[in-house]
Amino acid sequence: MSKPDKRNYNVFFNLHTVSGITISVALFVIFFAGAFALFLENINNWESNSQHHAHTYAAIDYDRLLDSLNALDYELYDRTFFINQNEEGKSVQLNAQPLAFEQDSLKADSSLAALYGPIALNYDLANWQSVEAAEHHHDGLGDFLYHLHYFEPIPVVGIYLSGLVGVFFLLA
Repeated sequence: MSKPDKRNYNVFFNLHTVSGITISVALFVIFFAGAFALFLENINNWESNSQHHAHTYAAIDYDRLLDSLNALDYELYDRTFFINQNEEGKSVQLNAQPLAFEQDSLKADSSLAALYGPIALNYDLANWQSVEAAEHHHDGLGDFLYHLHYFEPIPVVGIYLSGLVGVFFLLA
């Protein structure tokens, strides 16, 4: 056996040390931000100094909602529906998914997917028409921590960097 080269040993030792410290710092940021991201809404409410109020929701005429979907030529048979009413009670978000055994056949035929695929609509309850979804943006501390968990503040490569660090952690 030959004696290991001292220079190569030092290079690899220093490389191991620096890469370990770098990945440890990245993991610390991911875990720290992720732990606080669990409390995203609470942090945003605390930051805006808002109090929690119980919301009373308006009654939804489900028959009228389904009739308006029929008028838009959506196939409503054999679907699972999820209807969420916004906090003001003025609109609903409707998501309808085909049953699990039909989803594989929809992936195979793209012409059927347009008619029988998933439905995601926002409906205004005042005039019963579909409206564009409003973007839900906050620039608070809670949202920053949530996006920091995925390194999204680093443009373009942040989410890939987060995934790469996760793979290195898994391998370690």
